[in-house]
Amino acid sequence: MVSVTEIEPPEIAPKTDIPGAEKKLRQAVFFLDDLREASSPSARSRTLTSEGHLESLFSSFLSAAKSVLNVLEKTGGPGFQEIQQRWRAQLSEPERTRFKQMIDLRNDDVHEAVTGAAPLQKYVAEDWWERDRSPYQP
Repeated sequence: MVSVTEIEPPEIAPKTDIPGAEKKLRQAVFFLDDLREASSPSARSRTLTSEGHLESLFSSFLSAAKSVLNVLEKTGGPGFQEIQQRWRAQLSEPERTRFKQMIDLRNDDVHEAVTGAAPLQKYVAEDWWERDRSPYQP
């Protein structure tokens, strides 16, 4: 895969808000890192997360990531549009499909309040002592 920095850039609008896009990118990375941590087996086993918590982190990640694109599309002018088209054209079919899925997930979440995400089943070890103990035992 060719990185965006390897593509010869056309003239980009002087008002392209690179700092704004970088800010949204930092936010997306922050939410993705939190989502990874919160959905790790150790966090799930400690019951530190709930379905609503994970869904909120997922939604926040998707929105911040899409905002990066929105900022650049709004401020980058025709030069950014050309870069974006060339970048998307060099993606493999699976990468292009994945990119579209992520945008569709974000749009479904924002506009229809659905992500298609479902919590995984959680297994908890049964405490035999508590289960079999008489309520009258100290």
